[in-house]
Amino acid sequence: MYTYLCNSLQSKKNTIAIEHKYRTSFEQYNIQRPRSSSVDIITENKGKLSEKLSDDIQYYHETGTVLFIDIVGYTQWCSQQTPMKVMDTLSAYFQNLDELCILHKLIKIETVGDSYVCIATNKVSAKYLSNDNLCDLIKKETYALNACNFAIDSLLTIPILQELFDDNSMNIRVGIHTGELVSGIVKSVASIPRYQFFGDTINVGSRMESTSKPGCIQISEPTYNLIQNEDTNFEIKHNKDVDIKGKGKMTTYFINNPVKHKTRRKSITNIFEDSNILPCE
Repeated sequence: MYTYLCNSLQSKKNTIAIEHKYRTSFEQYNIQRPRSSSVDIITENKGKLSEKLSDDIQYYHETGTVLFIDIVGYTQWCSQQTPMKVMDTLSAYFQNLDELCILHKLIKIETVGDSYVCIATNKVSAKYLSNDNLCDLIKKETYALNACNFAIDSLLTIPILQELFDDNSMNIRVGIHTGELVSGIVKSVASIPRYQFFGDTINVGSRMESTSKPGCIQISEPTYNLIQNEDTNFEIKHNKDVDIKGKGKMTTYFINNPVKHKTRRKSITNIFEDSNILPCE
């Protein structure tokens, strides 16, 4: 109990410090709390906002491979748990995915509920877009392969997922898509700024996950085109055309038989050895 109270007090102090930091930032932007209506405030500060927000930190990514993971069965499980239990369990599981991000050189974007989002790409400053050579610092194929290898290892964490959630029916879906992106920090006067990725690539990547199957890795055609001629240790099977919201019919593929290729991580190899993952059909 003493430790819990100390942690709570420290957390409150950190929150106060953050609030003070960004309150000071807001004052620098000359943004005041609404006194009458939002229209008045926007009109009053329109010029100042345009001037201050025009220098957002931006990076252009000619090619990036985004990966979405969703926990199948989470909604029903969550409805039977306390919020603290939900947070602790997700945190414990996501730490395994964080380690895989480091192993495969991916950038973790965010977690939204039970969804885990990461990306394989490099950073190129927007002001250097005229120099095409900067977009080729790393092969496009490398991004896609890194993401696919991460996906394979993430499937092999399913036994860990089931153990943490104490439910053998729990599973994950994985979706991968490749395309151009812009990333950066969109400054905000109402919340703490954070690093984000933008573009249609993110939307399609999310659709690849939502239309995938439990225990499967679904990749889009652009991702497939990058890895089909590469030396890979996994099998790729053509899927039927999938109806993607906002896109229509799209050709997709499943990465199969990842169980034949154990992860290089030593810390949980013993758990992976017991995995029994069936090919996606």
